[in-house]
Amino acid sequence: MIAFISTPYLYLAREFIMETSMIDRFKELYSFRHMFFGLVKKDFKGRYRNSVFGYLWHLITPLSMIIVFVIVFSAILGKNIESYWIYLSVGLFPWTFFSSSLNLSTDCIVRNSHMVNKMYFPREILIMSSVTTNLISLIISYSMLIVAIVISGHGINAIALLIVPIVLILEVVFVTGLGLIMSALNVYYRDISHGVGILTFLWMWVTPIMYTMDSTDSLLGFVNHINPMTYFIEIFHDIMYFGTYPEMQYLIICTVLAVIAVFVGMIMFKKLEHGFSERL
Repeated sequence: MIAFISTPYLYLAREFIMETSMIDRFKELYSFRHMFFGLVKKDFKGRYRNSVFGYLWHLITPLSMIIVFVIVFSAILGKNIESYWIYLSVGLFPWTFFSSSLNLSTDCIVRNSHMVNKMYFPREILIMSSVTTNLISLIISYSMLIVAIVISGHGINAIALLIVPIVLILEVVFVTGLGLIMSALNVYYRDISHGVGILTFLWMWVTPIMYTMDSTDSLLGFVNHINPMTYFIEIFHDIMYFGTYPEMQYLIICTVLAVIAVFVGMIMFKKLEHGFSERL
């Protein structure tokens, strides 16, 4: 059984090791770092260009979602959860980052086909810049949320809070890996972008954002446990809502998920990249 399960990963590991140019790929990505930072700056500034509220939309958008969810679900799902708005916010912000990053990444190669066809650069930069732009929005939102939690008197574990950047990095790596896979597949099958939008919508409801793990029935509880985003969200809940240190096994699971996602993503993206020009 162990041999059967491990075979696909051993194959991928062999592919990765045998692909000697993969190391050169990372070096190439680094050499294009100025382009990466330029794309992030352009996307971040251009997102709310000519907008009255400007960067405040980074707060207004998730805040409006929280208000709606609190009003609708506080009496149904949150009646047994103290300070429900905090519990909801702590899980909703990283989820919004994940879903928006995955949706944007999926379409970014097709959306930037003019760049892909006219100039050479590592195409992965497009996915990485999309994720990084959303990460900046998440950091702004989370910073304001921490201030709001402290002001509300709920309290927060300052030492456990130091683990948050580590979890954010793991989530960034995880969604980048998925973004590499989906963006490459979307070049060949344009239905992928529509499917990912539906997938992330459904995925949200089977992730313990609006409810707690112990409040689910056996079926939903099983889905929660096989849901990779559950472990990321639960770590954020542990640190920022419960004020405790996250379970070590959750951190290990998130690390493994992130490594596998980016590992598979890099290999698939590189293999499918050769057909981008003729498909765009």
